[in-house]
Amino acid sequence: MKDIKRILGFILYLIIMTQAYAEEGWLADSSNNCKAKKIDSIVTEMKWSGTCKDGYVAGSGILLWYQGEQLYALVNGSFAKGQMNGKNIITLSDGSKFVAEFIDNKFKDPVKIIDVDGTMYENYTTISKESSKGKLTLKNGDVYTGDFLDNAPTGEGILVTVDGFRYEGFFKEGDFQQGKVILPDGSFFVGTFENKCPKYGKYTRPDGLIYEGYFVNGQMTTQGKVIYPDGRVAEEGTLINVQLSWQGIPTSIDYSR
Repeated sequence: MKDIKRILGFILYLIIMTQAYAEEGWLADSSNNCKAKKIDSIVTEMKWSGTCKDGYVAGSGILLWYQGEQLYALVNGSFAKGQMNGKNIITLSDGSKFVAEFIDNKFKDPVKIIDVDGTMYENYTTISKESSKGKLTLKNGDVYTGDFLDNAPTGEGILVTVDGFRYEGFFKEGDFQQGKVILPDGSFFVGTFENKCPKYGKYTRPDGLIYEGYFVNGQMTTQGKVIYPDGRVAEEGTLINVQLSWQGIPTSIDYSR
C-alpha cells in the first residue's frame, strides 16, 4: 500500500521551504546575472529562460533550480521581480508536480498535486498545517472527495471506486468508519465499521430483503433479523436459510491500485 504521507510529504516540505525563502535568499543565473529568490536553502544554482527586467526574472518562462549539478526543481510559469507571481507549475526531479497561484513566492489555495505515479490531488485546500480539504484521484481512477487530516483522508467524505462502490460518510486515515456504502449490484449497507469490516448495520438487497444486525469478519451473523420485502420479520437465528448475495465491502482506500 502506498504511504499517503510520503505522497504529500514532499510537497508540504516544498511549501514550507517556498514560504520560508520567499523573504530571503537570492541566486543569479551565471550566464546573464538575472536574479530570483530561492525556493529552498539547499539549491546552489539557477538557470532562467525568459525575460530579465531590471536584473530580475520576469514574465513567463522556465526557471531551473539545481543542487550542485543535479536538477532539484523546474518551475514553469509567471514571475515578477524575481519571484513567482501568477500560476506556476513546480516539477521536482522525481516527476512530482505542484500547481498553484502565487503572489511573491507565496502560494494561494487551492492547490493541485500530481504524484509521479499519477495520483492526483485537486482543489486541495490547506486549512491548517494538519487539516485540509480536496479531491484525491488514485492512479486506477478511484476518487475521494472530502476532508483530510495529517495528510490522510479523515473526516466526512465520499469515495467512488471504478469497481462501482460508493462510500458516503466518515473516514479515518483512509479507512471507512461509518456511513452508507452502495454496492455495484444496487444493494446498500448503512452502519458502522471496525477493523476494516462491517460491525453493525442494515444491509438492503435490491429486491427489498433486509438484514439488520451484527457482522463478524465482514459476514452476517445470526445476531440480527431478516425483514422480507412483504414486511415479515424472521426470528433471530434463521439467517442460515436466507441468501443475501453479500459481495463483501472493501473498506480502505487502496493507494497501491
